[in-house]
Amino acid sequence: MNKLEELILKYCPEGVKRVKLGEVLDVNRGKRLTKSQLINGGLYEVFHGSKDTPLGTYNESNAPGDTIIVVNTGGIGGVKYCKDAFWCSDGSFWLGHSKKVNNKFIYYYISQFENYFASQKRLGGVPTIDRSVVESLEIPLPPLSVQEEIVRMLDAMSELQENLEKELEERRKQFACYRDKLMTFNDLTTPPSQRIEWKQLGEICKIIAPPAKLQTSEYLREGTYPVIDQGKHLIVGYTNNECNTLPIGEYLLYGDHTCSVKYFNGQFAQGADGLKILQPIAGLCKYLFYAVCTFNIKSSEYKRHWSEVKKISIPLPPLAVQKEITGKLDKMEELINNIESELTERKKQYEYYREKLFLFAK
Repeated sequence: MNKLEELILKYCPEGVKRVKLGEVLDVNRGKRLTKSQLINGGLYEVFHGSKDTPLGTYNESNAPGDTIIVVNTGGIGGVKYCKDAFWCSDGSFWLGHSKKVNNKFIYYYISQFENYFASQKRLGGVPTIDRSVVESLEIPLPPLSVQEEIVRMLDAMSELQENLEKELEERRKQFACYRDKLMTFNDLTTPPSQRIEWKQLGEICKIIAPPAKLQTSEYLREGTYPVIDQGKHLIVGYTNNECNTLPIGEYLLYGDHTCSVKYFNGQFAQGADGLKILQPIAGLCKYLFYAVCTFNIKSSEYKRHWSEVKKISIPLPPLAVQKEITGKLDKMEELINNIESELTERKKQYEYYREKLFLFAK
């Protein structure tokens, strides 16, 4: 029996009472602060319609530290815990304090309900949620010792996630710097036999058409072949129909909507939204991908439409040099992918244990 189980058995063996959040904590509407009132380098962060991105800073605060906000407009439903004092604008509610509750405990519990809050938005005019939506949410109210033990356990898991996120950010920065360095060629110091050519992306890649574009209704949740489309996630579904797929190979994929070039190695079908599917006729596909990514970061002329993207100039050193550069970057990319996979697993683990820790509430 762990410490939490012992505490529950000792202090609430008959279960935990549930109350409406508004019965134990005041739900306060923030006070409007316009962008013109913000102060560069102010003492306090200002939160408005986003839990992740402060509106700016200000030299006064209207909410103390150890406080939870629930966003009511913009990023509706977002829940954030603020360790330090801050200014809450009218795009968010901030929750008061009570001797009966540990605010971090409330944060961990109600952060499970972000989608629920968002689903309760009132349409017409500016979408928002009413104060009553937050006030009426039922929460468990175990003794403080139980709340504190749950907070201790979830804090430890959150810290592991935060450390991985910091490491991932640093690795990505290192990768970008190293890639840019490898892609910087100086013909003045390069032997004539190894000097590079510069070719436009449209010259060294041909656009190929898929057998068919699958409609959203045809996507499967599981299947043999991935369906590729624009969006945050490259793979949007699966299909079992090989007749709709392109053959196994290396491809560059450009989306006008996402304004980005991605690399894919394998056999796939194209989704409804449509990507430009590029197949190199010169150079290594993965090398070209790294080169285009370098251009995207450095260039201020990067445009949304393919008519401009195809004019991107790519440096083409000899194949041996391309292979060497690609091999070095692949190793770094693999390390980043491993950290991303570990972070994904940690997040799943956190959500699983958070739900387990709150089982008594059900």
